[in-house]
Amino acid sequence: MALLIDINDLAVRCYHNGELISSAPGYALLEAKKLTLGEPARQQSRLNPLILHHEFWQKLSVQTLQNNTSRLRHNADIAHSQLQQLLKDLPSELQSAPLIFCLPSSWDAAQLSLFLGLAQTFNHPVIGLVDSAVAALAHHPHSHNQLYLEWHLHEVVISRVQQTGHELQRHEVETLANQGWQSLLEHLLRNIAQLFIQKLRFDPRQNAQTEQVLFNKLPDWIRIASQGKEQELSLAGQRISVSAEELLQHLRSFLSPLTQRLQKAEQDNNIQQLVFSDHFNPIAPLLQRFNKSAIINEHHLAHSFDNLSQQLQQHPDGVHYLMKLPASSPKVKNTESMQSRGTHLLCDGHAYPLSPSLYWTSNRQDHGLQTPPTALDDFIAHFDSHELIPGSTGHLTLNGQPISTPTTLLCGDIISSDQQQKRLQVIHVHTSMGVSH
Repeated sequence: MALLIDINDLAVRCYHNGELISSAPGYALLEAKKLTLGEPARQQSRLNPLILHHEFWQKLSVQTLQNNTSRLRHNADIAHSQLQQLLKDLPSELQSAPLIFCLPSSWDAAQLSLFLGLAQTFNHPVIGLVDSAVAALAHHPHSHNQLYLEWHLHEVVISRVQQTGHELQRHEVETLANQGWQSLLEHLLRNIAQLFIQKLRFDPRQNAQTEQVLFNKLPDWIRIASQGKEQELSLAGQRISVSAEELLQHLRSFLSPLTQRLQKAEQDNNIQQLVFSDHFNPIAPLLQRFNKSAIINEHHLAHSFDNLSQQLQQHPDGVHYLMKLPASSPKVKNTESMQSRGTHLLCDGHAYPLSPSLYWTSNRQDHGLQTPPTALDDFIAHFDSHELIPGSTGHLTLNGQPISTPTTLLCGDIISSDQQQKRLQVIHVHTSMGVSH
């Protein structure tokens, strides 16, 4: 079966058989004799700002870089190197597997052509290039006219996707510049550093190491703030208490252009649904106030990509870029969605009802499932009806994959933690049964 590679500089992901097998952000440190890519580069990005590159996917081109080397001359060379590393790290049985690429809706014809040239240099046949919006939505419960929003490092890409007959097609695309994940981190880095200065006269940005620690902690702080929780921020032995509202003000301020665009879409009778990519999970609670909003779950996305990998065949005329795919029936999909909703957690033969007040803790009684826990600040996870929200204790995995953001639960999902010996399984318990006489 083909590998599917989703090109998004927030996370370049590789899927196989419906499972995510690798993920790496689009960061690179370009030294004279060394290239560091992905997460290691992100972890050192504040220490080496002069050799940092994180726009090579968004600005894919052969324009010469200012600090280029003989081997890495332009953004296309860096992008090629990241793809090369991703493919090199594949298991041996996948070293020559065919490839399908999901590409950003915002790319122009020149970038699509350049990327195809890069992709065809590897020892993997390329089956096709697919627009990322239709790839994500083809097997998602859909309305006839939707906006699909993808979060990238430097922008939000908004695509209008419409169903006509049995086909789903991407139409107009717009971008919100400076609304990307990296842009948000930069915004919060400045403002949280200012909070430390105001409260302690301590500037985390005066030292590159401390600034890097602050940068690395931001994703968790964003997630907790989005849930409306007060938290203590700790850096280099310095601690400040920050109310949820303080951080939320900075989040709302940054997201104002996106919020205004969403409000406009909410009032547009021609738009039935606003669908967000799973990259928006860290700020999911801030998006739930929009009545038309829905966030694609990582499992749904993997399922869509798995179906695409099985169905897509190479065109006899060569590799094509697809902005149109067969659409699944909304009626059938909605039925499947309702059936997939779990009602209980099964653990060691006992079923526990899913409710907004259910928490999973390290307590040994009742497998740690409590309503509510004795200490709200110390829990593995919170089950908000059909959503799994990671807590502050231990490492949480869903179906074998680590998670750190709120995730929708489906029947059959397996939840585990290093804080508990037993695993939890999401099940559906029927409360009534027909009786025949």
